[in-house]
Parts: sequence; C-alpha cells; structure tokens
Amino acid sequence: RLAHSAQRELYRSAYERWSQSGDLDDARRVVLHGRDVLRQLPALQPGDPDPAAVALSAGVARASAQVWRATDDAPSRELAAILFRTALRADPKNRTVLRAAAEFFDEIGEPGAALDSWRSLLAGLPVGSADWFEVKVRVVAILAVQDPVRARAVLDQHRTLYPERGPEPWGDQLRALDA
Repeated sequence: RLAHSAQRELYRSAYERWSQSGDLDDARRVVLHGRDVLRQLPALQPGDPDPAAVALSAGVARASAQVWRATDDAPSRELAAILFRTALRADPKNRTVLRAAAEFFDEIGEPGAALDSWRSLLAGLPVGSADWFEVKVRVVAILAVQDPVRARAVLDQHRTLYPERGPEPWGDQLRALDA
C-alpha cells in the first residue's frame, strides 16, 4: 500500500511541476509515474466515470502528446490516443478532455475522431458563446475537407441564424469558410 501511495505522490508532484513549467522532462515524468498509477486502478468503464481516473488518464494523455510533439516518438503518440479514447468512453461529456482530445486528433490526422470530439464539445457549450463559435469554426473546417456538402449545409444554417457569422476572430473565419 505504501508503494502505491508513493507512486501516486510521485505522479501528483510531477503533474504539478509540469502544469506550471510545461517542461518536456516534467511531461516525461508525468507519463512515467502516471502509467504506474493507472496500472493500479481498475479499468475505466464506459458511461461510469471515476472523475479521478478520467483526470489521470487525460493528464497522462496530454503529457504523452507533448512528448510526441517534441520528439516524434510513436509510442507516446499511441499512448496519448489510447488514453484520450479511454477517458472519452468513460466520460464523453467532459469538456476539458473533449477539447484536448479534439486538438490531439486534429494534429495526428484523425479527422473523424477530432470531429466527434469537437461536435460533442459544441453540443455542451452555451449556444452563442465565444467558445461555441470557436468550436463551430473547427467543426466546419473539418467538414469542409471531409464532407463539403454537409459543411455547406451547416454554413447556410449558421448564416441564417447568425448573419454576422459571430464575434471576431471567429466571424472572419466563418466568413472565409463560407466563401
């Protein structure tokens, strides 16, 4: 039990340092200790989230994504993808996880996974908020590549509801996508 407690403390300490510094070595420590802590926990179950386990999975995923970005390390990329998917299956409405996962999946070239995350995030945001407009831009940008007909329909509906398209900088981006 003491070893498990020590491992959790090492993770917590590494995560705090990384949250403040953003340092790559701190991110590596988060991944190292976080993986050990994750092995101690029961697997996350879809629709039955343990908030601490979801936060842990997402934290290790974000740190692993940073390691991948900095080093192009394929195992770090795969770990981040697995942990983001695990956290999203357990808690599909967690806004923090949805945003981080959507950005990550955009970066690694998985537009379907990114679109799913952006759409889920969009559905949970207050309609008309600045965040809502930002996410709308991201959804339409992916649709413009993946399904241009659907993107046109979404933009036409958006233009009807929001003739000015939205606040800046999102309004300009939506006008550019519309053009």
